[in-house]
Amino acid sequence: MKKLLLFILLIFMGLSLFAKVIAKIGEFEITSDELADKMEQMSLSKQEAFNLLFDDYLFLYYAQENGISVSDNELDDYFISELGDDPSLQTNGEFDYNKYLLLKDTPKGKRILNLMRKDILIKKSKYLVTESFNLDNENLLKQFLLDQLDVDIDYAVLDINSLDITDNCSFENARKFYERNKNKFIRPTQKIIRFSVRFFSDYADSAKVFTDKKIKAIDDTLYTNAQMDSLKESLFKSYLDSLSYLAAINDYKLFRSSLDDSVKYYESYPMDDKTTFDKFPDKIINQIALGDVALPFKTEYGYVTAKVADILPPKVIALEKIPEKVWKEYIKTCKTKEDKIYKYYKIHPDSFMANASLVEIIKLPKNTKKITEIQQNFFEGTLSNKFSKYRERKIVFLSKYPNEDYLSSVIADKLKSNMERGAVEIDDNYFIFRQMINYPSYLPEFSEIKNQLPFINEITMIDTSKVREYYEANKRNMVSPDS
Repeated sequence: MKKLLLFILLIFMGLSLFAKVIAKIGEFEITSDELADKMEQMSLSKQEAFNLLFDDYLFLYYAQENGISVSDNELDDYFISELGDDPSLQTNGEFDYNKYLLLKDTPKGKRILNLMRKDILIKKSKYLVTESFNLDNENLLKQFLLDQLDVDIDYAVLDINSLDITDNCSFENARKFYERNKNKFIRPTQKIIRFSVRFFSDYADSAKVFTDKKIKAIDDTLYTNAQMDSLKESLFKSYLDSLSYLAAINDYKLFRSSLDDSVKYYESYPMDDKTTFDKFPDKIINQIALGDVALPFKTEYGYVTAKVADILPPKVIALEKIPEKVWKEYIKTCKTKEDKIYKYYKIHPDSFMANASLVEIIKLPKNTKKITEIQQNFFEGTLSNKFSKYRERKIVFLSKYPNEDYLSSVIADKLKSNMERGAVEIDDNYFIFRQMINYPSYLPEFSEIKNQLPFINEITMIDTSKVREYYEANKRNMVSPDS
């Protein structure tokens, strides 16, 4: 067995929210969200909840190391035994396997099955260990697993209460947050680029003179008027390009010789490797060092020659320069009304259930040939696989929640009118849809609905109207404690 080092990282207030993983067992991770859910679901203390999660992942790791797995048939049987009596999965009072297959393809279905697969693995591993080695005592069982897996428990930081989050969002605490987390507010290394631009327009007159001279030397009786016009335009562009480039090469030589003042140059604002600066290639910002000069490069305006004039090292940004950014980061650590609603959602899921349908949609241009035949085949489920890239499946809400896009809203109206299949024209596209399954009591993920609920619309995780007003009214107190 390979050596496993288990890190239990329960980080102190201010860091815990940015270090979501609180423990690692092999490739498995226990997160602070998972710990909070376990505490809430089972009304446990932090230590009790953590112990249960730790035991579960120990069994999962044992299963992984010993090749214990769950077959698809086992998973199907387990699902049917647990949720087979759900009305949304039944037809005429009997479990409908086809509805189950459709559910398996949805994000929600996949999440449920992944949780069930984990549950089966834990139970199977525990059964195999207890039956094979006659280990009924929980402490003996855990010690056996630790020994078998050769696990070292190394408590890097252990403060089980440090996951508590203050309810008080104040500027006093925001300043403390900034002081503890200055490394999160570091301005990266920046470069100031000095550059010259040799505009094409500055050489138009000279290019025209050279072009006219060249054209006069050509026997125009050998070409049509259209050919002569084309040749003239081509020569003009060529001379324009060459004159601009030659001037840029001269700037390049002057820059290289540190004769910058002999060049008409501009300077950029400080830029880091994530900055985009008009038409500058990334290598100008990211790859050349202090004093280096890049070869002239072409833009739509003319040839540009660039030099790194200065490099500014990384630096912690002063609080007074980024008070709003610090405030936004800080209030992520405060409990908000949204947190409380989320807890209510976890405890009372029935209150958030809604009538919804899983629909399949195929998007085609309106000028698609044989569109009526395609539509009929789609309705009958006999459409060729070559159309698979045009298909998508999505949940459409029929009650309680508004749909996020116009197409879903239109389809929802048709479904509520008992039209289980049909077509919708939007702009130059033709959307053919059919209802796959209806869920009278569909529980959406909280992330799907948190911005749609009337009582949450006034609340956001970062910038609520009340928090915004508080910030604007009191921001000087945050930056200047003595004011």
